[in-house]
Amino acid sequence: MLAKANRLRQRADILKTTQSGQRINSGSLTGFFLKVDNNDQPKFGYIVSRRIGGSVDRHRVTRQLRHLSYPWVGKLPKTTYLVIRPNTKIEKYESDFNKLLEKIILKSNGSKEVIEKVIF
Repeated sequence: MLAKANRLRQRADILKTTQSGQRINSGSLTGFFLKVDNNDQPKFGYIVSRRIGGSVDRHRVTRQLRHLSYPWVGKLPKTTYLVIRPNTKIEKYESDFNKLLEKIILKSNGSKEVIEKVIF
């Protein structure tokens, strides 16, 4: 489970990340990331709209994404805000999520070695 310290909880932070950050697509997910100065660990936020389904479906998807985020906390730069938005409802987001985070790591620090250590 993703700790509360690693969650973007303020609307202003999520808006800042989606409006000022870089956007990356990967299959059924869109990610926005932003490097900030005053952050001691990476923070994740989630935007799950009604197009994904009803309340139960949206919360299920959010829980799945939070669970998938946990292993990546130590791998991302500490000054990163990351917002993830699912575009379509699918059963498992794991492969799209891993592809998205790989692209984000490549774009943020350009190191392919980091990705290989995370995935394998």
